[in-house]
Amino acid sequence: MKPVIFDFNGTLFWDTEKHHEAWRVFAEKLCGRKLDEEELHRHVLGKTNELILDYLQPGKYTAAQADEIGREKEAFYRELCLADPASFHLAEGAEELLDRLVAEKWSIAIATSSDAENLQFYLEHFALSRWFSPEHIVYADGSFRGKPYPDIYLAAAKRLGVKPEDAVVLEDAASGVKAARAAGVQTVIAVNSMHDRTLFDSVPGVSAVVDSLLEVPALLGL
Repeated sequence: MKPVIFDFNGTLFWDTEKHHEAWRVFAEKLCGRKLDEEELHRHVLGKTNELILDYLQPGKYTAAQADEIGREKEAFYRELCLADPASFHLAEGAEELLDRLVAEKWSIAIATSSDAENLQFYLEHFALSRWFSPEHIVYADGSFRGKPYPDIYLAAAKRLGVKPEDAVVLEDAASGVKAARAAGVQTVIAVNSMHDRTLFDSVPGVSAVVDSLLEVPALLGL
């Protein structure tokens, strides 16, 4: 019964394409060009808005400007989510997995690069409090470095009262896998929500790759 720490976007909620679409629009608006798939995977997936903006236009924005642009982008992203009700739900198998972990009294947490506004959006629409207490949801509040730095997984493990090496992490992005491994996590399950297993071919430290959360209970011994 190891503690389990979940990334959220692209892991519990398969919304990566919505974030990518929002950044395609904002990249064209900010610097007049479209982001290609390689850029999206390498410089957007799993990264904070501040890091993405610094990639798009290095050194151009103050922290306040980056925050304002990030808020605009996230508001647009939320509009995209609401405009597609057919896919606006937790990933297949997520609720059943979380129900089972809670019923069997596993320690679980979320470590997400989402900001406070998006987190509130998810709390309202997905009722995450069914499974996660507020203190066990770590999000991008500006107090630590974003993935691939280990800070968020160190914080999540600390809040659970466990050592990172004793936890299992579920992640969908290379930057998140690197963050977990840098924190000392030994078991990282990669969630292939982008339907492209090659994304993890060059990422060391992946213990297993799943195409669905329905595969996770067997890996956890549930």
